[in-house]
Amino acid sequence: MKDDGKNAKNVSAGKDSPHPSHSSHPIIPPRGDYQTLLSYQKAEVIYDLTFRFAHKYLAKGDRTVDQMIQSARSGKQNILEGSKAALTSKETELKLTSVGRASLEELLADYRDYLRVRDHATWDKDSKEAQFVRRLGRKTPHTYELYREFVETRPPEVIANIAICLIHQANYLIDQQRRWLASFPFIAWLARPRGAAWEQRAPAPRWTPRARKYWGTSRRCYNKGVADEEARRPLRSLRGWLIQRDVEQKQQHEANLEATAHVRAEDLLKAAEWFRLHQTATEFIKECEQRWRSSQAGELTREQEIGLLWARDTAKALSPFESGKAAMLTAIRQNRSNNILFG
Repeated sequence: MKDDGKNAKNVSAGKDSPHPSHSSHPIIPPRGDYQTLLSYQKAEVIYDLTFRFAHKYLAKGDRTVDQMIQSARSGKQNILEGSKAALTSKETELKLTSVGRASLEELLADYRDYLRVRDHATWDKDSKEAQFVRRLGRKTPHTYELYREFVETRPPEVIANIAICLIHQANYLIDQQRRWLASFPFIAWLARPRGAAWEQRAPAPRWTPRARKYWGTSRRCYNKGVADEEARRPLRSLRGWLIQRDVEQKQQHEANLEATAHVRAEDLLKAAEWFRLHQTATEFIKECEQRWRSSQAGELTREQEIGLLWARDTAKALSPFESGKAAMLTAIRQNRSNNILFG
């Protein structure tokens, strides 16, 4: 019996301590070690809290008790099963993790209903209570012992709000995990849209005892023992899909480059036109100044000096190297407001 106790302590210690190979990335371990998943640790705390909350504060015989406990258990167990399925299929892991996410969302709605029908307030995400639970959720390892004192001493509306905060944290971690799983090329290929031809495809040929004996149970064969060509088609389809995706990305990149070149050509033509107007206006202003000076013995009147000053500012604004059209319009408006007549 003493040996069993020692073994039990060793097992419990091994369960809480993460594998050394997983310490670099605790959110998504490379193998099916679900104890190191932060999302699973959160879901386990949510289950322990919900089990005690439902039996203590909900009426006996109320169907909500079983529903809340089953939702919390489903969220925890599906994360566990998905992590174990990761050893063989990322697609199965993604599906089971999504089911666990949906179960926690259902439990979140139950806690909100409990607060709403009893006229209790739900904590704002930026409130000091929610921030305290958020800081508490950063501690590792994350177990129910961190919340035991609050569950045993606080009123039910506080416990329900704590559970809501924990569910939000778990949902965030699960969403991160699902995005990571969905980034695999094979998962994206499985999620591709399929047409009517896929729905009307012929069923796969069945195995025969002779084919199974000759080729083995791990291979799909035709009735006469010939290797099934259909078994290799998914990989070929995946390769073709990846090639097609690369071609489409290259075409999109070329289209973007062409559009950018077109816009730059239009900008160049506009800048050249504005520069031509700037040079023409500058030459015209110089010609006017020379004519005035030659006709007035080299002297200019006050009105002519003000007009030349405004004209030079306006011509300068026409240059693409200056402030541009907006400055020109501002100068024109200022001229109209001061009632200055040029010439």
